Amino acid sequence: MRALNKTVGCSNLNLVAGLSLIICLSACGDGGGGSGNGITLPTAPVTITPQNAPQVAGAAVDAAFGGAALPVGVTSASSSEASAAAAANTVARIGRSAALQVISQGATPAVVTGAVTTTNCLISGTMTLSTTSSTSGSTTYSNCSDVAGETMNGTVSLSNIVSTPSSLSTDAVFDLTITTASPANTMTAIGDMHLFIDTMTITMSGTSLSMGNTDSALGNLGLQNYSISFDSLGNFTVMTFTFASTAINGTAVFTMTSPFLYSGGMLPSSGTATISGANSTVLKLTVLGDETAVGSQVQLELSTNGGSTYAAPTNVTWASISSKI
Repeated sequence: MRALNKTVGCSNLNLVAGLSLIICLSACGDGGGGSGNGITLPTAPVTITPQNAPQVAGAAVDAAFGGAALPVGVTSASSSEASAAAAANTVARIGRSAALQVISQGATPAVVTGAVTTTNCLISGTMTLSTTSSTSGSTTYSNCSDVAGETMNGTVSLSNIVSTPSSLSTDAVFDLTITTASPANTMTAIGDMHLFIDTMTITMSGTSLSMGNTDSALGNLGLQNYSISFDSLGNFTVMTFTFASTAINGTAVFTMTSPFLYSGGMLPSSGTATISGANSTVLKLTVLGDETAVGSQVQLELSTNGGSTYAAPTNVTWASISSKI
């Protein structure tokens, strides 16, 4: 998370940071919900039990934080877990490029609104930029390769770009396939988001972001009905979403109940959240320290009556519940 190097403000780079984060959240995590876009995801809420509580917590943690600490632009990895994070950063890079292209060309008086410009990608293939107005446009990729061993097809669209001296907002839609040679995988990224940036915060929200992978080790994942905000220091101030995970073969609702704060680690050093499943089951997650802390780092408490009472806590490490560490 810290390595994203986010600076909150109204420049184009802030739009990029927001695009990068939300794509990381959807792609690196085992996130949630639905298969109407062609990506098969579990739709039934999971009942949380003492036996599956660590797996449910891990899926939620990966949805919230998985891969977010990798620098944007990482495109290779040595394991399937890291490859999922690298894939998320690949999508973030594509989103960043498309956003900058649309904003730049749409704001240039010399460019005729509605113009279509096709350019060659760095290695092979093409990308076509179409501006529909000064506040909207899209980039379409055709067998485009800017990185060796990676090819992309599909479209990134931005609309309703509104910029003021103190804020920036836009709506984004992704419909992409990214094929990588190592590991051999074709990832499909489909979804929407609204992004708002002011001088102190970045807020992202939307109805659905889904990821499908032909590599079974990566699985299918997504976020649904999400709202996520973080401040200029990278601390999360709002985080709620429904996530679906093939790792737990179900869905659950993740709600941050106190801010996730960082003190230099890849994962937060404090904060609390609840993970709500079927049959009135609720798993409370309390952060005791980041991944560098000695001893227990996360406390888990299970309720079977909707959060009225909780069983005795279980203390674990981040590494024991997350596959992204």
